[in-house]
Amino acid sequence: EESNISDFGPAYIVATGGTVTTSGDYKIHTFTSSGTFTVSEVGNPAGSNSVDYMVVAGGGGGVFAMELGGPEVGRGCGGRGIIHGFELLEKLGFHDWDFDYVLLDFLGDVVCGGFGLPIARDMAQKVILVASNDLQSLYVANNVCSAVEYFRKLGGNVGVAGLVINKDDGSGEAAAFAKVADIPVLASIPQDDDLRKKSANYQIVGTSKSQWGDLFTELAEAVAGAPPMRPKPLDPDGLLNLFDSKETGGDYTLVPATDVDMRGKNAKPKVSLEVVYDEA
Repeated sequence: EESNISDFGPAYIVATGGTVTTSGDYKIHTFTSSGTFTVSEVGNPAGSNSVDYMVVAGGGGGVFAMELGGPEVGRGCGGRGIIHGFELLEKLGFHDWDFDYVLLDFLGDVVCGGFGLPIARDMAQKVILVASNDLQSLYVANNVCSAVEYFRKLGGNVGVAGLVINKDDGSGEAAAFAKVADIPVLASIPQDDDLRKKSANYQIVGTSKSQWGDLFTELAEAVAGAPPMRPKPLDPDGLLNLFDSKETGGDYTLVPATDVDMRGKNAKPKVSLEVVYDEA
């Protein structure tokens, strides 16, 4: 006799380690020093079989870093991990933190409710866009502008402070986007092999000892001083018009696929009734 997981009812993860608290349907394990998180029962999809994590680390000079993580690849929604992470941050007094600046580094996939959460819930004062001179990058930047404008119409207060052009090759599309979207360019980070290698090796480049120190100092000052603004999102044609039509397929004529194109040897003529009449 066949059976499946649902026959046995929902099962939940059982684990030990750290200080254990609960928040609604969620169990939280908090570690303030070295420790081991041990899973003794893995649960099942009908109950719970994934773990979200958040890592907070204190660095030098009063700088603290944090990572919000979701389920393993292919096993859940990353946006849900972000949502759970922010729920935990709020319980930890996120809104009362006494820092000069709090920077949230997010994917631009604001179509996902999790990644759009800081905008939707006014958890940020302003958005800094980072994009390069390619269509996909500016498409995402434009989506962020659309999200900001959407929530402003609903009474939100988050605005876009400007655009940082990353890997700037001088082709000008990102700068043209910023001009049409009515947001300032805060900095242009050049497409440089030295920067690429240092970034890949997690080296800090924004110091006085680096040849890039002045550039990133100016960027920091621009980010701190730029006011949040209401952007002017582009429509699809407006975005495509920033590029040469040869790069976006604008000169290509689409031809409808036939049944033979789609099904090959499996294609069969379909009998139909054709009515022919004389207009006269």
